[in-house]
Amino acid sequence: MNVRPLVIHMIDELPPNGAERLIVDVLARRSDQFDYRVLCLVRGGELQKDIEALGIPVDIMDKRLGFDWRLIPRLLRYLKRHDPAVVHTHLFTADFWGRLAAWLAGVPAIFSTSHSENNWKSALHRLLDRWMAAVSTRVIACTDRVETVLIERDRIPAKRISVIANGIDLERFAPANRCNLEAEFGISPASCTLAIIGRFHPVKGHLYFLGVFAELLKQVDAHLLLVGDGELRPAIEQKITELRLDDAVTLAGFRRDVPAILNSLDIVALPSELEGLPMVVLEAMARGKSVVAHDVGGIADVISDQTLGRVVEPNNAAQMLATLIELCSSSETRRSIGANAERLIRGKFNAASTSAAYEALYKDAIG
Repeated sequence: MNVRPLVIHMIDELPPNGAERLIVDVLARRSDQFDYRVLCLVRGGELQKDIEALGIPVDIMDKRLGFDWRLIPRLLRYLKRHDPAVVHTHLFTADFWGRLAAWLAGVPAIFSTSHSENNWKSALHRLLDRWMAAVSTRVIACTDRVETVLIERDRIPAKRISVIANGIDLERFAPANRCNLEAEFGISPASCTLAIIGRFHPVKGHLYFLGVFAELLKQVDAHLLLVGDGELRPAIEQKITELRLDDAVTLAGFRRDVPAILNSLDIVALPSELEGLPMVVLEAMARGKSVVAHDVGGIADVISDQTLGRVVEPNNAAQMLATLIELCSSSETRRSIGANAERLIRGKFNAASTSAAYEALYKDAIG
């Protein structure tokens, strides 16, 4: 038997994306009152080694695509073997299969974090979420806006929802060595350097932003760094060629030195169509960078006024362009915004607070 209660975090896989990075950062700031495991239902990923480096086992279930009904008996055997006090799920695949199995296994406490507004979900997805919320101890919303969506659109009872803001591991974003952008990517130090950091997916707005960036280059000297990868890469490469941006846009791929890259940037853009509380916004602000983001999800809950960054209307290219021109043209404005943003994140959005809030819910649930 476990001397300490066991918490199992379940997720589909562990690529270097926001929800997955949150798990790593929260586990890095865990207390010694619980033991932890991570279960990936589909496959592992780049962040698996980060979790294992913390001394936390990562297990892989190898779920088949679609409705893999063989997964339930396998999950039941897994849960019986490890006897967790808490199962905490993340993202839809784990939210459905993980909570269903935890309920059938009689796990004392079941939690799920809703990482975004999830506007992609069909009526069937939302129905399944409601059913699973009924067997959950709590559904955790990462922002007040996500909580509102869960109540008003998804019809999840307010009494089952708790709001806990995402946090980042501030030690990862302490002053660090800068990435030499000129040596590594050929970016001139004279250029205002912008970046989008995240997976190449249609919802992240890369193609839209490239059109805005092409217009920006007509007025300022700038360079755009795209950090990440994904299924949209061929379309992004084609768009760069069509707009003749080959000399002004660099595709950097997945990087493990994001803090060092952030230290070297002027502006971080997030032109997403959908978000919850994106980790990259918190990370950029923690490094004192100016963030320009669409007003989606809980971003405006963090960038609550213009002293902290810039929030623009989704797909309003004229507003995005004007904002970028303003920030590219004034290093003083960028410095002021960055200093205010860093103070806010270090005081309010840190992984230690998120981890403590999660554990407080666990303790309350299991007595």
